[in-house]
Amino acid sequence: MRKKIDYKHLIDDVCHYQEDTGYLPTLTAQEALNELCHYFLGDDWYEPTGQMHPEVVNYRIVVEIERQYKGVKIKKRK
Repeated sequence: MRKKIDYKHLIDDVCHYQEDTGYLPTLTAQEALNELCHYFLGDDWYEPTGQMHPEVVNYRIVVEIERQYKGVKIKKRK
């Protein structure tokens, strides 16, 4: 799990962004979920059987994130 936001990683490795066009960075829903999985669960999290439908894996990612972070207090920005 990362301890802080790595904007360079997001822009360079995850998002679809072309600096010369002036558009905001974009992600598909699947790319966003994959990035949240890596951020919260770590790069080594995986579905152990390798045979589940991708939408079932998505469900497991959400359940695992919610299970691990239930009750976590979000700090408000000042």
